[in-house]
Amino acid sequence: MKTEIADSTEITVAEWAEAYLRQYVQPVVKPSSAEHYADNLLKHFVPSMGDVRLADLDAVSLQKFFNEQAGHGSLRDGGPLSPKSLRNLRTAVSACLAQAVTLGIIPFNPVKETVIKRGHRPRIETMSDEGVEALLDFAYSDGNLMNAGIILGATLIVSITPRK
Repeated sequence: MKTEIADSTEITVAEWAEAYLRQYVQPVVKPSSAEHYADNLLKHFVPSMGDVRLADLDAVSLQKFFNEQAGHGSLRDGGPLSPKSLRNLRTAVSACLAQAVTLGIIPFNPVKETVIKRGHRPRIETMSDEGVEALLDFAYSDGNLMNAGIILGATLIVSITPRK
């Protein structure tokens, strides 16, 4: 299967990303998903790597790109991208390049040879039975209807928390 791009050996990252979004993303995914792919590719990937010929893209340059994005990729303040945003960016770039492999534009997907820092998930601790009792005692203490949310939340915690 060949792409509609006239000379696929000369296509740049920017040209391919735009064609990929137009031909393979927008027609088949939800509009919000297409917007996320477009944001990742057009606001992060293309400004940094857009002038590179797709055929010249390699794992080393992609690793450098992901490292730079991890440290300074936030479009709001130039700070680091969150681990989730970095994973989303890597996923979008990988999908874009995987389609280029499928079409025979490039021989392999160099994203597979890159690594990104994994974020840690905060440990969620459930409230103890004593803590729930104290919260409910407080919520019921003054008869204020504004405490209904606290009562409802604490009741749900008690009902779904497995007992030891």
